[in-house]
Amino acid sequence: MEAKQEEKKATQKNISGTDFPDEEGRPASQDILCNVLSMLKIRDGRLEWTQVMRSNDLFRGVPYNFVQFTVLQEVIAGWLGLEVGAYDHVSDSLHVYEGDFEALKGFDTRVQAAPNTHSLRLPKEESDEAFAALERRLDAMTADWLTEKGMQKLLEGNSLPEAFQNFLRVAAADSARRRGWTGLSEDIIGRCTVGALLRIWEEWALRTGSP
Repeated sequence: MEAKQEEKKATQKNISGTDFPDEEGRPASQDILCNVLSMLKIRDGRLEWTQVMRSNDLFRGVPYNFVQFTVLQEVIAGWLGLEVGAYDHVSDSLHVYEGDFEALKGFDTRVQAAPNTHSLRLPKEESDEAFAALERRLDAMTADWLTEKGMQKLLEGNSLPEAFQNFLRVAAADSARRRGWTGLSEDIIGRCTVGALLRIWEEWALRTGSP
């Protein structure tokens, strides 16, 4: 019993040292987690998601948070056999850093929305199998011994659902880009069938100076 109590105290101390300020009020980190609370509700056969944030950078955080949580919403809806409902995002401190003002000028007129035409909604067992297969292929893409032919084989005869194949294509295209296999990278991303992912790739290519 005493051992468990000591273990509990040690865990609480570790958590407080990670997340909370010290006795002088100094923050434990300059990058404290912004995600405070996720509230999931089932309404009329749909999974509704409300995400509460303590703070949000409109340029560096919000777009990624939207993708992060709506992907989870879609996956969990599939596990529960539900349709995807509304996503609501609440931020206590929505802001933009001064250094990003220039990058934001004309941002809304330059970018056009692209449709997301695939779905990650699968029953739990199928979802687990698909994610496991995706993880195995992603792990293989990081291997030092991987060749261009090996990369192509990772994408051939793929039994993954189309939505997962498209994620794999984007990851493979970037892995090939990083290895200097420009032609292969362009060929792989050309197989992607989702406009939203292609738009993300185009923006990423602009930021990284890729061909």
